[in-house]
Amino acid sequence: MAIYEDKDGLVACWSSAFETGRGSDVVVRAPGGEEIRCHKAVLSVFSEHFQKMFESDMLEGSKGCVDVKEVDPVALHSMIEFMYTGRCTVTSLSVIPLMAVAERFDVQSLRNFCGRYVEQELQITRDNWSDLLKLCAAYRVPPLATRLVDAFLDEMIVDLADWVQISPLELSALMSGAEQNRGPLGFALAKAVDVWTSHEDGRQEHGLGILHSFDYTKFTTQEICELRTLDNVHACVSLGPQIVASMAKIADKAREHKQAASRTWSQGDSGSWTAPSSGWFYLLARGQRGSSHNGHSGGEGAVVGGACLLKEGDELLISAGGPIGREESLHRSSSVPSGGDASYIASVVKGVPAKSHSTLFVAGGGGSSSWINDGGDAILEGPATGTGKKRQCSTAGMSYNDVYAWPGRPLKGGTDPEGQGAGGAGYNGGRTKNYNLPCSGGGSCFICMGAKNVVKAYNPMDSCEVQIFSGDVLPDNFVL
Repeated sequence: MAIYEDKDGLVACWSSAFETGRGSDVVVRAPGGEEIRCHKAVLSVFSEHFQKMFESDMLEGSKGCVDVKEVDPVALHSMIEFMYTGRCTVTSLSVIPLMAVAERFDVQSLRNFCGRYVEQELQITRDNWSDLLKLCAAYRVPPLATRLVDAFLDEMIVDLADWVQISPLELSALMSGAEQNRGPLGFALAKAVDVWTSHEDGRQEHGLGILHSFDYTKFTTQEICELRTLDNVHACVSLGPQIVASMAKIADKAREHKQAASRTWSQGDSGSWTAPSSGWFYLLARGQRGSSHNGHSGGEGAVVGGACLLKEGDELLISAGGPIGREESLHRSSSVPSGGDASYIASVVKGVPAKSHSTLFVAGGGGSSSWINDGGDAILEGPATGTGKKRQCSTAGMSYNDVYAWPGRPLKGGTDPEGQGAGGAGYNGGRTKNYNLPCSGGGSCFICMGAKNVVKAYNPMDSCEVQIFSGDVLPDNFVL
């Protein structure tokens, strides 16, 4: 017994049936008026969409004519030809509308073919990136969105000037299919969205809506730190708390990491710590939020940290702000505007006066609000001016330079009994952003030279804290 197959002859017969329409029992009318004579059996075999249409009481099945709207007519013709011949010519510009029509009519074999082309063969260049993005926005093709994002972030084939010119629809198309939360690309993409949002007025609502869609639990601690300093993130009332709240999924893990810290000092604690062995230790300090009054918020304190190489027996001095519940804490009275305390970590230099000990980290506190303005946040970049002196209804916070680095010498925020607002404590004291306004700026920060894996961000907590961890990085997904 022999089995004979004539695949070429079979393809030729069906090709002829498609070209001539011989024996057809249904007409597919494309946008623009082209009528394609087809066979219900063929369409039903390839497409569950057509099968359900013809087997139901839908008007199209009974009258023998199917009007197709809102698709590319050339892509529709190519899809039906593929059903008859198994052949389809695909180019970088035709693949997207072809994939969209295959998706709409559930032609799985054609959809898979186009998907492989997009993932493996489609060449994305500087010249066609924008055109492909427009097609992606028109037809919503997730595999293409992923490729376009990769080309932008990994291969950097798109200039920033072109990136900020894309439309909100095109940006949404990229986000809809991009695996935006994977590895370093997620963080880079979030920063790119922030740049796009800031480029023009009127983009804030759309851009912030996209930033809200990220799963921030997949970001690293350092990425979260930098992200919270971006203008749009920091200024958005709901986005900042969302980033913190998104960490709830790993809260148990974060608490375990916190318990694993070599030592933690809470608000009002101070003292010394001795390195138990030689190696890298990660030092983290938080500044306190300024006081809030009359519905206006005090500025956020800072959180700064980095890894330092210590020798066994090295001694550090620690201060986590001023004490709580003591007379010295008048600066935190609810009736007196007061800047947030700072936390500091200093290295003891043997045989020198306390004032000469080496500063490692200072996390500035936030400025207090006045009765009519919010307080200023801690200053993450650049030195602050002022050393505790009053300047036109604003009081700068006490500076590290004004106290001896010694246990029990906290960096307490400034106070202003006149009720005008006080600056946060910091390395060089608090400062006002505008001396003509009755409110205060935050304290500044300090990070020593030589620290690595540095973080600088705003502290979501309302109190000071200092922590020391073994190793040169913070624990994975540690919540700041």
